[in-house]
Amino acid sequence: MYSCVVSTEQRREYVNFTEPYLSFPMVIVTSDQISNVNGIKDLKNETVAVVRGYATQDLL
Repeated sequence: MYSCVVSTEQRREYVNFTEPYLSFPMVIVTSDQISNVNGIKDLKNETVAVVRGYATQDLL
């Protein structure tokens, strides 16, 4: 059992997921030179770094 595995299309091919009982929302972290990001659309044409192999990469 894994408490923090995110369900992605690829992972659903080999893992049976139940309804989540924990929630870990993703956040956007920027430098202090960026005053406000309201959502993913604000990142259009920007460089975004994520951890390779994490579900965040697949979801983005």
